[in-house]
Amino acid sequence: MQFHQVLVGAAPHDAITNMARNLRTVLRRCGESELFAHYIRPDVDDVSLLSRFPRAGSESGLIIFHASHGEPAVLRFLLGRPEPIVLVFHNFSPVEEFERSDPSRAAMLLWGWRELELLRSRVVLAIADSSFNARELEKVGYDDVRVVPAGVEVGRLASVVPDASAMATMSAKAGDPLLLFVGQTLPHKRIEVLVHTQLLLHRQGIRSSLAVVGPPTQPVLAQALAELARDLKIPNCLFLGALGDDALAAIMRNADMLLTASEHEGLCLPVLEAMAMGVPVVARAAGALPETVGRGGLLLDRDAGPEDFAEAVAMVHHDPVLAGELAHQGRRRVKDFALDRNLGQFLDALSEVV
Repeated sequence: MQFHQVLVGAAPHDAITNMARNLRTVLRRCGESELFAHYIRPDVDDVSLLSRFPRAGSESGLIIFHASHGEPAVLRFLLGRPEPIVLVFHNFSPVEEFERSDPSRAAMLLWGWRELELLRSRVVLAIADSSFNARELEKVGYDDVRVVPAGVEVGRLASVVPDASAMATMSAKAGDPLLLFVGQTLPHKRIEVLVHTQLLLHRQGIRSSLAVVGPPTQPVLAQALAELARDLKIPNCLFLGALGDDALAAIMRNADMLLTASEHEGLCLPVLEAMAMGVPVVARAAGALPETVGRGGLLLDRDAGPEDFAEAVAMVHHDPVLAGELAHQGRRRVKDFALDRNLGQFLDALSEVV
């Protein structure tokens, strides 16, 4: 049988692409399995363009579709194939956050929900990587959604040899504590809350550093954040952009806490990767973050501001017992996301429709 996977886009350090790679490894034990995407970054060499998908299709095979945002070309492809579809839903960013700043992205996100409705009759199995995502799918008519963080590899960074130069740089520049944010520069991530948190911490006498890591998906927003830190003369705000796994591993090993003020998360892999490395988490209780973090971090109100984050950071920084307990609970929590376990759950669900 063929178990080919279809993604909207593929990038070298993209979480969904990496999850699909892990699924491909286990699917190849069952049959032929390759990755196909509509958009592919030039530095990705293990994913083929959707136009190269094998022409000969049959209902004896399955297409595993990773839904991350709308794309009409992908929908046309899926509706034109005879194979049943297994949907793996990774959630969509909130449409309203982009209506003014990026109307075209907002339109594609809104279209993504319509695509899910149009595909519903073709989907023989729906999988969501969190209970929050499962509830979102149920709102558009999907029943019996399985919750499986399929392909999530929480210990990925722990197994990467950290870049020596990055380790030296962070050791030299890092304040105490080193605060880390990892994610795309998008409006709903509310990175500006963390920048203001950094200002408050320094006013309180805590000489912290804030490292912001991730692709500047919205360059205008990334520039505005850097200008905010500069105009307010906020010290030790390090806007590092997208990094390779070896550099990210180096920073994560130096980090004292991972912070996220995001208002919407379908799972949040950086949180899991941080907890796997014993890094305490401070986050808003938004989206899937409460079920993801569990007891491995401090969960603040959904509308928590810089004052709340500064108070939480100070609490963890000044209480090594609390920091140690959060690190311990985080390591325990991520055991529920073990790769072997979730791949087994994925295959069990898949076996029911094969």
